[in-house]
Amino acid sequence: MKNLGKTNKLLAGALGVQILLLGATSFARDDKKFVAPTKLFPELVPDKVTKITITGNTGSAAEKKLSTTVLSKSGTSWGIEGADNYPVDAAKLDTFLKNVEKLKAGGAVVNKESFYKKLEVGDEDFQRKIVLTHDGKEIAFVLGSSPGFKRVHLRKLGQKDVVEVEGLAVWDVGARAADWVDRSYFKVPEADVWAVNLVNGRGTVKMEKAPGGEWAIVGGKPGEVQKKTAVDDLVRKVASVNLEEPVGKTVKPEFGLDAPTATIMLVTGSSTIAGAPPKITKTETILVGAKNGTNAYYVKSASSDYVVSAPSWAIEPLTTKMVADLFEQPKTDAKVDLKKPK
Repeated sequence: MKNLGKTNKLLAGALGVQILLLGATSFARDDKKFVAPTKLFPELVPDKVTKITITGNTGSAAEKKLSTTVLSKSGTSWGIEGADNYPVDAAKLDTFLKNVEKLKAGGAVVNKESFYKKLEVGDEDFQRKIVLTHDGKEIAFVLGSSPGFKRVHLRKLGQKDVVEVEGLAVWDVGARAADWVDRSYFKVPEADVWAVNLVNGRGTVKMEKAPGGEWAIVGGKPGEVQKKTAVDDLVRKVASVNLEEPVGKTVKPEFGLDAPTATIMLVTGSSTIAGAPPKITKTETILVGAKNGTNAYYVKSASSDYVVSAPSWAIEPLTTKMVADLFEQPKTDAKVDLKKPK
């Protein structure tokens, strides 16, 4: 009995020590967890940023390809360096800078280099590397893996601490120039298109909208029925061209715009009376050049100073479209196999 009592006392003592240790470690965790978050970049004033350099992967997960996009400020306007300052979407840029300005962080998640690769916040292994030129000085940091929605691991370059921030995602910070511009290179409402003249290697397609909204197609044969879906698709494609990447103002021979793959001429205008032609119209011309090395076509609109590349899936149909494609194909009677025994 004495031994049993002694054992119970020892067990009770050990349990007490464990409780004290548990309390101490819990307090330490809670104390670290509730470190008051503070601004990560207290010196940042969005209006004082004059340049943003973004590097990230634009390839596949299996085959990474690091690309760098540089946005620079001239006066009050932002443009893409390397594309003759193609205009940046001001709303996208403003949102990004304000989100960075608001970032807060508490204590470090880790501060050892051995964890950098797993969290993707190394000097060379990262999701995004961002350098802001602010008031003549650089603010540089990397973004890594995401522990949750709109949460990301971040490390300031030159420092060891990795923190977790909320309110910014890697995909909010595109590494391609196209991520920072208005993708709509040329666009008019489909209802405002009154005539289409498409010339390509397979011929010419001419269409004019008649009063009431019906399309008259030059070259159609008597009795042929228009394929409405094909006509509507053609109008939709010529009325809206989205870019893949901005290229620049200089028209180079390799763009193929001197001998275009397709030439699109549109007559456009707004009418105040439904179905009636507008009193004032405008002619738009778009040239489709050669394919580049990324499965896209060089495109130049006469109303823009810039050449862009546009995705082949949207542009290629315009390089092959024929008048016959806009009409229903006649049905043929089923052939009778005379050799087949009855």
